[in-house]
Amino acid sequence: MSFCYKTKKGYNIGKMKVNLLLIDDDTSFLKDASEILKADFNVITAEGGKKGINAFQSDYFNVVLLDLMLPDMHGFEVLEKIKEMNPFVPVIIITGYADVEKAVEAMKRGADDFIPKDFNLGVLREKIKKLLETRDLKISHKFLKSELEHERNEFIYASEVMKKIIIELEKIVNLDLDVLLVGETGVGKDLMARQIHEMSKRRDKNFVPVNIAGIEPNLVDSELFGTVKGAFTDAINRVGRFELAQNGTLYLSEIAEIPHNVQIKLLYFLQYKEITRVGSNKGIKLDVRLIFATNADIEKLRKEGKIRDDFYYRIAGTQIYIPPLRERVDDIIPLARYFIKKYCLKYGIKKDFELSEELKSALLSYHWPGNVRELESMIMSSIRPEFEMVDELRLEHFPYLFSVIEDLKRGKDEFEFKPYKIAEREFKKSYFSELFKRVGGDIKSASKVSGLSQKYLQRVFKSLGLI
Repeated sequence: MSFCYKTKKGYNIGKMKVNLLLIDDDTSFLKDASEILKADFNVITAEGGKKGINAFQSDYFNVVLLDLMLPDMHGFEVLEKIKEMNPFVPVIIITGYADVEKAVEAMKRGADDFIPKDFNLGVLREKIKKLLETRDLKISHKFLKSELEHERNEFIYASEVMKKIIIELEKIVNLDLDVLLVGETGVGKDLMARQIHEMSKRRDKNFVPVNIAGIEPNLVDSELFGTVKGAFTDAINRVGRFELAQNGTLYLSEIAEIPHNVQIKLLYFLQYKEITRVGSNKGIKLDVRLIFATNADIEKLRKEGKIRDDFYYRIAGTQIYIPPLRERVDDIIPLARYFIKKYCLKYGIKKDFELSEELKSALLSYHWPGNVRELESMIMSSIRPEFEMVDELRLEHFPYLFSVIEDLKRGKDEFEFKPYKIAEREFKKSYFSELFKRVGGDIKSASKVSGLSQKYLQRVFKSLGLI
């Protein structure tokens, strides 16, 4: 959350003074209120609703004070247009016609608070402080929603190479340098970006992730920098990801997909800490840390002309290489234990399993081309409710890995990837046929050996035509 604090120069969020837009039609009130507020805020005044909307779309504001009774348009209409441009900006209704009914109606329409025209400055300060903290929570929730749904992973490592990387991170996180993360798909760049943010002074501010590859090339510009109405067909006044990340961290992954025109705008921001919305010529000063990531060879991208030379040299200064899982094998078993525990909890299984030596050997001998993501996927797809009945997990409990290792044993350097269902079906047939043979068809003995219920085994044996 952005913590606001009083200084000799005024009321601040992080490094920057709060920008406050005051919209009213009373010139005397605008003048008097501006004089009172300017000691604590950067105050911009607008006489009337239309001028207020124009001011809001041409600059960045942390909070808006809005009069309801305006001659050119109703305050509710102004409120609606401001929230359309930036749904997260706190809007405080300020009017001489304060009553409960108008307060309720304003809140229903999206206002964040209500204060009379003869406001107390101390009360207003506290309201703004709380509203800005709430705003940051809303932004964080928006971008953390998918992480929350998928239970964002913890940062797990044990290898010396990862320990050295963390030591390097500790040296740079609070220098507020922009960072480039490089590594193969699935090594954990997204998690590393989050780790950098949480280790930095910006940890209580917003972390806004953007997957460039997931955005249409012609929309990257407007998605990052926002738009003003009329910039292109169907364009509306809207803030971009940069403004949502104000005072925090903006994480841009898959930067090989960034169009050249956007690279130029990013370069300008890196140099001057200023952006321009699409369709506008008014610069907006922001305080945002950038973290970039790519799974491609960044030097090769530059030589191929996909990354501009000037952009490359600007972002490659602080570069962190995250090695593939095969180069940090000491992380594999801790990661496997973590994922097993994580996905077993989904079945209500709360126990610490022993891992058989064969399973550990298989985990360590496989080269994991998909890295941590492949390891997690393999474990996630293998967990079954029946695991509750066993204390030790063995290789045969993980059909995907079992199939991989069998292929490697047959001398294949690269095993043939099969759909999981097919690999599982082949494994089941092989495993249960061998199990049936070893116990002589005795269901009770088979249950004891496999750790699976007699009822389940009977059903499986029957489906395979063994009984």
